[in-house]
Amino acid sequence: MPILHGESAFVFLAIVVGLGAYVRQVYVDSNEIYDQLKSGALASRWPLEEKFTQDRLANLKYVQTSLIRVTRLMFLLILLLSLRIVAQAINAIPADVAWIFKCARVSEAVLYYWDLALLVYVSVSFGMMWWTHHRGSERERSYHEAMWDYFNKRGPKDSN
Repeated sequence: MPILHGESAFVFLAIVVGLGAYVRQVYVDSNEIYDQLKSGALASRWPLEEKFTQDRLANLKYVQTSLIRVTRLMFLLILLLSLRIVAQAINAIPADVAWIFKCARVSEAVLYYWDLALLVYVSVSFGMMWWTHHRGSERERSYHEAMWDYFNKRGPKDSN
């Protein structure tokens, strides 16, 4: 029996679509912060001429580029998973009822390997997202520390 049989395929699809929405929101937020930094709207805390601000801008670009790549993989995953559900639906139609689908049937062995490939695919995608999150967050913390060190060295009277 295939791994993603029946409801489990739809649950898997829902998780992937939800994850896609999360990735999209993170991208939008990182884009907004990038634009605010670049426009100088946050210059009171993130002066454009400082290295920590330039490093943060570069990190946000790295995160955005990584999220674009992950998003492409997510759309491909959603397409492959949707086609997998269609293949299961075609197999569920009795051959004597709809003879036209007889040639479109997919063996259970193929479905099993298809399911396994989808699960590996999503696992690799999760790994990529974890790496992006870990690396981006680690860098982001260091930029915040550099920013606070900068303002602590300037003293309270200059931090307006």
